[in-house]
Amino acid sequence: MGTLLFLTDYVIWHYGRAPQDLLGIARNLLWSCWHFFSIPDLARTLFAPFARIRQTYFNINNLEESFQNLTANTVSRVVGLVLRTIVIVAGLVCEVILAGILVIVWTAWFLLPAIIVLFLILGSGIFA
Repeated sequence: MGTLLFLTDYVIWHYGRAPQDLLGIARNLLWSCWHFFSIPDLARTLFAPFARIRQTYFNINNLEESFQNLTANTVSRVVGLVLRTIVIVAGLVCEVILAGILVIVWTAWFLLPAIIVLFLILGSGIFA
């Protein structure tokens, strides 16, 4: 009788409460990966200068220095754009990989009890 109660409690937990917990864990993992790479912040500041390196612009008395500052600011923004884009792409790739792994885990969670029972039946030699 105790074994039957254990099995019913296990089935209720395995197919009832545990999937909800798995979804919560998956949501937390995806959230932490999203924020680890700071994707919203990097997307918002995509065209900001790299490391806030800026030169003051335009001095009417010295046009050569003004163009040097313009060039330095442009290079700083391009470097910032390239680095932020690389980190955003890496973060999105990690999100996709993690989502794929979570789908596999979710599917395996529901199939493994049936696979275990199938292997026990096949291994017992009943059908041999």
